[in-house]
Amino acid sequence: MKRILIFSGTTEGRQLADILDASGICADVCVATEYGHEVMTEGQYRNIYTGRLTEEEMKEKVTIDMEMPFLCVTEELVKELELLEPFGKGNTKPIFAARGVTLLGARILGKNRNVLKIKAQDANGSVIEAMLFQNVEGFLKNMEDLRAHGGGCSFTRQRRSYKNCGDLLS
Repeated sequence: MKRILIFSGTTEGRQLADILDASGICADVCVATEYGHEVMTEGQYRNIYTGRLTEEEMKEKVTIDMEMPFLCVTEELVKELELLEPFGKGNTKPIFAARGVTLLGARILGKNRNVLKIKAQDANGSVIEAMLFQNVEGFLKNMEDLRAHGGGCSFTRQRRSYKNCGDLLS
């Protein structure tokens, strides 16, 4: 779920934070002073930060619902996920991640060069082909940024080897 960042300090900023909280929309509210924190009451869906944010605190964060090796990505899973639709407020799309993914190949397709076909392999050796139909330029920029910084994402969880999808439940 994405969060909204509000730089408060005005009556309007407090009102906006209250409206978002009442609507169940998560927000991070930044206030410059302790007084600003006092007048901005805590809410169920908001975090209040006093003072300056660090660069790390300003980075977008992604919550991963579950680690899922490519072996588990099947047409049956896709059909089951479709049963959970529609996605939106209160029912966010699930986000899955795989460990140790290697990009084996990528091709830009389409007359407008707005489709990306990729082939990737996870740490267990399973290979998957996927198509990206939106934000191709953003994806490619992120890949370049990862390469420039010498790596990718890492998990803090204990490393496990999965032989089949049933192992995820154990």
